[in-house]
Amino acid sequence: MKKIILLAAILPASVSAQTFDGFYVGAGFGTTDYSEDRYLDDNIAGAYSFDESSTTKLIAGYAINRIISIEAQYTNYGDIDVKPQLNTISDFTMEHSSFTLAANVGYTFDNGVRPFATAGLGSISLDNKSSRLSESDTGTAYRLGLGVDYTPPQFGGITVRAAYEADVYEVEVQKNYGFFRQTKTYTPTIGTFYLAASYTF
Repeated sequence: MKKIILLAAILPASVSAQTFDGFYVGAGFGTTDYSEDRYLDDNIAGAYSFDESSTTKLIAGYAINRIISIEAQYTNYGDIDVKPQLNTISDFTMEHSSFTLAANVGYTFDNGVRPFATAGLGSISLDNKSSRLSESDTGTAYRLGLGVDYTPPQFGGITVRAAYEADVYEVEVQKNYGFFRQTKTYTPTIGTFYLAASYTF
């Protein structure tokens, strides 16, 4: 009888441990949230409006245990159309995309719910396009995020996610004032509230 009880106790523990680690891949879709009014205010004369697009994500990571995962993401934030009200300034489009590597720290409860926070670094690309010119630049992105994963036990490795994540980066703008030039640094934030699904192998 003791052997049967011992075997029954070990078996569920080993099965449970296997669900908390492994490689996973997924994709997500969400809304884009751009925040840096001062950057636009300083560089556009007069009033303006802008329309934000949708975000798509590709996700790949490795869950070390029920607490820590290492996660890589490619994020395309779509187009942000900026429309100055003055006819002397052309409409232009800002296009952001980033690749980040982050620590995903949370806790997976036995019911499959896992609240988490992410923090990491990456590279962000910014393209400004108008009818008159096209400018591109890349820089360092600082990734922060909060969210929750849910892995239904009956779905066998499929996880759904709701989260908000943002990339913070710096933009330097040079302005000429007659005989001297001034460089100003801005810190825009671009983020997304998104839903995603992934599969753990």
